[in-house]
Amino acid sequence: MNIHDDLTFAIPDNPQILEEAIEIIYRVMLNPGYAFINVPLSVSCSIGNNWLEMDEIGKFYSNKDL
Repeated sequence: MNIHDDLTFAIPDNPQILEEAIEIIYRVMLNPGYAFINVPLSVSCSIGNNWLEMDEIGKFYSNKDL
């Protein structure tokens, strides 16, 4: 089963802020805090000015990146 959700964040165009925000976001999303979620989770991260110009910058996995 595959579940897809989308969250959009507006983050200032500052490399340091962007890097820190991405790390916080993926760590929170991969650690839901519910014992009944017992399967690996994944998060894909893309950036861009609009949906057409999105560039994927990373994929993160609960069983590898936490």
